[in-house]
Amino acid sequence: MFTDSPLGMLDAEADHRRHAVIEQVIADLKAGPFAHLPSAKFMANSAWLVLTVIAFNLLRAAGTIASRFHAKATTGTIRAQLISVAARIIKSARRIRLRLPTTWPWRAAWHELFTAALAPPPPPNPVHRRQARTTPLGEAGQTGSSTTTFIAFS
Repeated sequence: MFTDSPLGMLDAEADHRRHAVIEQVIADLKAGPFAHLPSAKFMANSAWLVLTVIAFNLLRAAGTIASRFHAKATTGTIRAQLISVAARIIKSARRIRLRLPTTWPWRAAWHELFTAALAPPPPPNPVHRRQARTTPLGEAGQTGSSTTTFIAFS
């Protein structure tokens, strides 16, 4: 690597990699929402920028949760493979179900994202009845004939 930077080789490489990541984010945004700035008015573009950053961060988080491949993919790829899903909503037995294509290549990644974001919480642990336990008084290694009873939930 050739540079006129006063930084050492390892520091210059780290700086270059950081800069390359930022350029990739800017290119990703220019290919998407920045290509359609809505107005010549500053406040409208400011609001558009805020919404763009929120959407970008949510898509990146979704890609990271979905799979290792989608963690490094562009937002266009994430939208095409995980957001724009050819699925059907099915209502039966007072339940709403989502039917995904059976041969869809990104089914596992979508299921991982769905489970992390929208799956119902696990059922609570049942409350166990109280059980009385006896333990000897005193420190470990001491002998004692007295016992005490305490309540424990297990």
